[in-house]
This record gives sequence, C-alpha cells and structure tokens, in this order.
Amino acid sequence: MKTYKYRLVVFLILLTVLAQAQTFDKKIEEKFKVNSDVEIVINASNMDVDIETWNRNEVSVEAVMEVEGVDKKEAEKILKNWKFEALGNKSKVKITSLSNNIHYEFNHDFDFDFDHDFDFNFDFPEIDVEIPHFEMPEMPEFPEMPEMPEMQEFEFDYQAYKNDSTYLKNYKMRVAEGVEKFKNSNWKKNFDSLRNSPDYKKKMKEFKEAGEKMTKELKESKWFKEIQELQNSEEFKQQMKEARKAAEETRIHLLKNRDKILEQAKMASEARKAAMEELKRMKKDGKLDSLHNYHENKLDSLHNYSENIYFNYSTDKNSKVKIKKYLKIKVPKKATFNLNVRHGKVTIPESNKKISANMSYGDFVGGTITGDKNELNFTNSPVIIGSLISSNITLKNVPNAEFGTFENVNLFSNSSDVVIDEIGMDVALSQKFGNIMVKNIIPLFKTLSLNLDYTKATVPLEKLEANYNLDTNKSRLNIASKDSDFLQNKFMNILKKNETSINGSFSSSVKTNNLIKLKSNFSTINII
Repeated sequence: MKTYKYRLVVFLILLTVLAQAQTFDKKIEEKFKVNSDVEIVINASNMDVDIETWNRNEVSVEAVMEVEGVDKKEAEKILKNWKFEALGNKSKVKITSLSNNIHYEFNHDFDFDFDHDFDFNFDFPEIDVEIPHFEMPEMPEFPEMPEMPEMQEFEFDYQAYKNDSTYLKNYKMRVAEGVEKFKNSNWKKNFDSLRNSPDYKKKMKEFKEAGEKMTKELKESKWFKEIQELQNSEEFKQQMKEARKAAEETRIHLLKNRDKILEQAKMASEARKAAMEELKRMKKDGKLDSLHNYHENKLDSLHNYSENIYFNYSTDKNSKVKIKKYLKIKVPKKATFNLNVRHGKVTIPESNKKISANMSYGDFVGGTITGDKNELNFTNSPVIIGSLISSNITLKNVPNAEFGTFENVNLFSNSSDVVIDEIGMDVALSQKFGNIMVKNIIPLFKTLSLNLDYTKATVPLEKLEANYNLDTNKSRLNIASKDSDFLQNKFMNILKKNETSINGSFSSSVKTNNLIKLKSNFSTINII
C-alpha cells in the first residue's frame, strides 16, 4: 500500500512538472498593400524583431508569443492580455507590442526616467519646519577583498561573422561559457565565502542596528512631531483634497484625448519594463531570498541578451513563467523605418532609405544601412553593423559595437567600446570614456575628425598623407614605428618637445587635400 501511495505521489509530481513544461503560443498575421516607400513604425518591448526586405509592395507581419511554465488556463490569460496591434495604410504601417501586466509583491524603490514632462499645477502646502541635525551611521570597515582576476577577452571576428551564419550564436555561447567559468572560479567562491563570513555579517548587523537607532531618534524628534501635526491639520487635508480634485480633472482630460492616452500607456509600459528588469536582476542576485545577498555579483547579467525571456511573478512566490515574443516582418526594399525597441533583438539585413532607431537593453544586428540622414541611438545594447553610410549614431554604455565600414557618419560614443574595420570619406568620431579602434582608413578620406575625452584610441595614421589640426590636452601619442610617414609631418618637432599638449595646424610633407582634426583631452592615442 505504501508503495502504491509513493508511486501515486511521484506520478502526480511528474504530471505537474510536465504540465508546467508545456509551451503555449499565440500567432498573429497581417498583410498590407503599400507604396514602395512605405514608412514602418515599430514600438516594441521584450520582443525580438526580424526585418526582411523583398521586391513586393506589400508588408507581411507575423507575430508570435510563447508562454512556458504555467498550466493552460494561466497561459491563456497571459496570451489574452498581450497588447499587440498592427495598423496600416498605403503610406504607413505601425506595429505596437506592449508588455503584459505583471503582478508581483515586493518592497523596492525604482527610479523611473520618463521623457515626458507634465505640469498639473497642483498647489501642495508648504512645509516650513527645520530638519534636525543627525549623523548617518558610517559603513563598517570590511575585510580586504581578494583581487579580482583578469576577465577573458572575447575578440569579435567580423569577417568570420560575414562568412558564417552560425558565428554570432557560437560567439555568444563562448561569452556565456566564459561568464559561467568566472562564476565557478576560486575568486568567486572566496568572495562568497567572505561575504557570508561571521565577521561580515556581524558588521552588517552593527550597521543595521545603528540605522535603526538613528530612525528611532528621528521619530522622537521635535521635527517629526511637527510633520505629523501638519499632516493632521485641516489646512493640509483641504489642500490635499484640492490637489486630488485637480489630478482627477487632469485624468478626465487625458482620457478624452487619444494621443495623451497612448503617451500615458507608453509611460506605464516603460515603468513596468523598468520594474521587471530590476526584479529580474534582484532575482539573479538573490535579493529576493535574503538580505545578506544584497551585494550579489551582477556579472552574469552581461551575456543575458541572447534570448528574450522575462519572468512573471504573482503572489505565489514559486510561480515563474517564461515568455518569448517574436516579430517577423517583410517590407519593400525602399521602406523607411522608425524603430523604438527595448529589451529585444533587432535584425535588419539592409536598408537603403532613411532609418530611425532607438534601442535599449537589447542587441542590434544590421547589414548594409545606407539611405539619407539615418538616426541611430543605442543604449546598453551590443551593436553589429556591416556598412553604415550617411548616418548619425549615438552609443551609450554599449559593451560591444562592431562596424564594417563608415562613410559620411557622425559617431557620438559615451562609455562604450567601438571597433571600426574601415573609415571612408567625411567621418567624425566623438568618444568619451571607453575605447575606440579603427583598423583601416582609405587613402582619399577627405576629412576625419577625432574628438576624444578620457579615451584610449587606436588609429592607423602612420601611412596616411594628411594635414593636421591638433588640439591635444594632457594626452599621450604613442607611435609604433620610428620610420613611419607619420614622423615626416612638421609637427613632430613640437611633439618631441611637448608630449602632452599640442595646439596648431601642421602640413603634410606631401601635397594632399586630406585633413585630420584631432582634439583630445586626457586620452591615449596609439598610432599604428
């Protein structure tokens, strides 16, 4: 009898696991007859976007959402709540995919950064009380941390990427394996051991007790009592009532305006995504399990952009659901693009018309992007583009930006690592912090502007015939070869006398129309 009960329990557990492991999906397909120069607008989050071009005046949209980790009933609820919309006419097709509503319970402060300013003119009462002086408890002195080992470098071979369709997948696997190796390293184990040591916990306990003491003293202070009296006063309550009334009137006004409704929905979506991303990091770091894991190492999040999955939490702490969303769209070759994607991967093999793209916390893979006056903005998103022409591109905190060729491009890079295979005519590179490497510059490049702040740059100037405008402040110029053509320029005499700061215009030893404008501040420039 006991054996029977045991087998029954095992069977029920296995049945539950199999039910949770099922994948449920929802597929949406749309087609639009359009003009050859149709504008494609995509606003998506937590979604991979694959764009193809073809020789048809038609836009084909295929969207798929997959849910795994819950039973059929729960999956159907999630799929039903998917906010996907594809609308279009001959000149414009707009695709919107918003995040699902996520239910979770935890106490954490989020700093949401919205791009919209709303002035509701609420008159809140002024609080005229003097804040008492109190001393913040000092952080305890912790034991010396072990020295972090050097991380493995993962050089991206752009030529291999162009020749091998599986290279990018294998490259990401190598990065993931490297990070996994780091997580299992002796340094990580020593770090965890130190963090969980009695001495560390004791000091954290002392710090917590000091904070509780400060809070108690603050609550017993005259200032705190004055604040409470103010909150309980009739004047304060009346002004709060008026503020709520003004807020309600504003809400009704917004609801009567469809554009503002969409903007409000976008803001709410951004807030949910920010909360979800923070919750995801907290889960990986163990912050939801215990407070002693508050300083969990976050390096394992660096490689987690290869698969677009996020977690859905409910009041059941053990409830976890994996959700994947894909969008595959085929468009005419002369289509223009306006892309706004967060937490997703975008793949576009070619674009010969204008493209506007804003991406954050995803990754972008592009082939040949030409067109006219392209505007590309990437934040915390690895970027690979085969050829970029007539574009303004902005990078912020991009860990890996790989480009094939640049021509008539303005690059603005902040705290990013950039590699460019070849620079053509009329290129301007502005780099603040991070690294930038240029492998080749064509002989007739006309104008190359380099603006470097706190940057390490590698540029092939040795064999170039060019005139120079230099403005270097406390920067270092390293020259590999003593016999290079670079040394024949007249400013080298000044360089030898003043290796940190050079200012002036200097002519090439041969006649040329090429001009290099180099402005640097606290940077290192390696001339190859």
